[in-house]
Amino acid sequence: MPGSKTKTRIPVEHWRAPFLGLRDIPAALDDFELTTFFSYSAAELAVIRSLRKPLHRIGLALHMGFIRMSGRTLDAVDRIPKVLWSHLGTQLGIEPPEMGTLRSLYIDRMRTLSEHQQLAYRTLGFQQMTEHQRRYVVRWLRETLNGRSDHTSLLPETKRWFYDHRILQIAPRELKSLIAAALKDHEAQLLKAIEHAYGQQKLQEWDSALNSKTADGTPLQSWLWAAPLKQSTVQITQFFFIFDHLRTMGVADHWPTTVNDAAVRYYARRCAHRAPSASKRITSTRRSLEVACFLRYALCTSSDQLLLMLRRWIRKMANDAARETTPTYADAHAKLREFALSVGKLAKDEDLSHADLKSKLVEVTTAVLADPKISRSALARTYLVDHPNQSRALLGRLLTLPLAAQADHPVIQALEVLRKTYAARATSLATTPTIKLGNRWQKIIAGADRQKALAAFEWATLFALRMALRNGCVYLDHSFVFRSQATLFIVKEDWQKSRDMHYAQLGLSKDPKETLEPLAEHLEKRLQDFAAAASVGQIQIDADGIHQERKAAIPEDVRVSALRRALMDGRPLGQLPEIVLEIDSAVRFSWMLLGREPNSRRELLMVYAAVFAHGTLMSASDVSRRIQRQPGRRHPGLQAVLSHRLCGRYAQWSGSAGAQGCRHERHSHDQPGNGRAGGQGARGQARRCRNAGRVHLDLVAGRHWRHALHAHHQRARGGHSGPVQRPDEARVGWQAVCAAPDAAAVAVLRPPRDRRRAGRAL
Repeated sequence: MPGSKTKTRIPVEHWRAPFLGLRDIPAALDDFELTTFFSYSAAELAVIRSLRKPLHRIGLALHMGFIRMSGRTLDAVDRIPKVLWSHLGTQLGIEPPEMGTLRSLYIDRMRTLSEHQQLAYRTLGFQQMTEHQRRYVVRWLRETLNGRSDHTSLLPETKRWFYDHRILQIAPRELKSLIAAALKDHEAQLLKAIEHAYGQQKLQEWDSALNSKTADGTPLQSWLWAAPLKQSTVQITQFFFIFDHLRTMGVADHWPTTVNDAAVRYYARRCAHRAPSASKRITSTRRSLEVACFLRYALCTSSDQLLLMLRRWIRKMANDAARETTPTYADAHAKLREFALSVGKLAKDEDLSHADLKSKLVEVTTAVLADPKISRSALARTYLVDHPNQSRALLGRLLTLPLAAQADHPVIQALEVLRKTYAARATSLATTPTIKLGNRWQKIIAGADRQKALAAFEWATLFALRMALRNGCVYLDHSFVFRSQATLFIVKEDWQKSRDMHYAQLGLSKDPKETLEPLAEHLEKRLQDFAAAASVGQIQIDADGIHQERKAAIPEDVRVSALRRALMDGRPLGQLPEIVLEIDSAVRFSWMLLGREPNSRRELLMVYAAVFAHGTLMSASDVSRRIQRQPGRRHPGLQAVLSHRLCGRYAQWSGSAGAQGCRHERHSHDQPGNGRAGGQGARGQARRCRNAGRVHLDLVAGRHWRHALHAHHQRARGGHSGPVQRPDEARVGWQAVCAAPDAAAVAVLRPPRDRRRAGRAL
């Protein structure tokens, strides 16, 4: 923090952020807020009690608490809740005044008000923003914009920055002007870098080209933004067309590194989601920047989709080849049966002597052993080699991609060999390449049939490319997923300029020896301890690894057992959802999960339903049992707990409308026949709950949402495991799907297509 007096940075807790920048004291303050913001240390109490008049003391305490809460000073027109006056009176030992506003306290005493405000923020270590700090904030905002694709959170982050550095919050209009100035400078820097790389004339050509149409009448912008419909060779060819078109426009060359992926995504989405008529009303600077980022985004995403489809296509071809070789195993079974019949026939032949029988058996076994053993994967490779047309057509287009590697890589060398072979229009491999693409293909590549050798070399290149793309050895410059790992680091030139700042922020020395030598000494000491333990037999090292002798369990302390029983006995009765929501109503943990106050009780329900699903690996049916209220059951579900516990507490945050919403929703649940209470029909409720179920199932790894939602009517031989036994930590088995899902829950989670087919409402 620049300035003559640098303040210690104190990070803002996540739950404190909604209070920053408030102009008024909230009408409802709970005990936690009163204790956190309006409680004072000994030094602060000494400053407060230095004032002579009791009303001035309580006024100064009010100012200090509000600055600690919001980071700004309190004006004289704000209303003060009576509970706050009582709390301050108790803190200071003063009879609380009978007043509702500060106006009555500082009437005709505006100078006194100003003095109390200054004394309050100086006591807390705050200061007003200087011009030097203003320029620093703008520079910090520009640096922040470099690494993000979402600008909506700049306002709350800037407020937190002011509070962290003990600077009083400024007016919202002034704060937005600072953000606007930083954003303008940031966009000017980005556009300058793009213009330096491509030229202003190229940007104008891109702007006019984006408004054109393709041969079939589709707008170019829509054609570039369209998502793939399915995995197929037609879609792969379509992405090759997009790549060729963008390369012809010159988008694939000389993209500046200063315009990072976050900026590309942000401005590309703004361009894609804006109507053409609205694009004409923005400035030319913003328009040129958005068009360039849009084309870059289209190029990178099309390259990613192309390579992803390529990997899936190679895997699909391998699976198809394996399925085509399945009948070959039937032939092997027939050979085995023939061998068994031959041996049995010789055993039943009584005319054969012992010596003749031995010779016949040797002849049969020798004939069988002479037949080489062929695995299923070898048969699949043979099948692929016999069908080279698909791989050759794909490689012909794949060679147009500028694939690269950090060092000499076999895949890049193989692609170069194929490029020369295709250029010469050769149908066979003249010589055996020394490139290592896998020993499994090498026998066919080195074989006498040079046409099959070329086909095997092509398929080996594709399989090696698939693996190289997966581990990042081969990359594509214009890509988000398959880009070079070197692009994830700071550019060397930028690092030379900013490394001192990074060292200072991390508290590290510029000399690496000062950091590495203590670590090396610590490692050496621990290795010596390890060797000493191994020499006395405390540690055993063998082929299976390192083993340490197990120590006997320490008997549990009687006091610990008594404390555990006391804690469990003191736990209030109720189910886990009820306890969690009761705690949330007091500590507001949901604010930390959302980063803000919950907008509605339905959003709060969704948050904790997702937490339960993620923490317990529950499916949508299991979560629905918690969400849906079942009047006949002993323990209420999550929905009923919310209706009972949270309407009173969370309604005060949302106002009277939220309270009415809670009462109305509780009334509608109590009356099952009321299908359209409050203007919301059954279809609307089903749609909301159905989407909720999909969110829950996204948290369960390896399970498709339809399989989990419709587990009660899976098709025969559909592969559904049914009740799956899963052990807990105590190795006590329990059923993941212990009962049939609730009918009402399954109904609201069922897709509308299923309801239309059944010809009935919920």
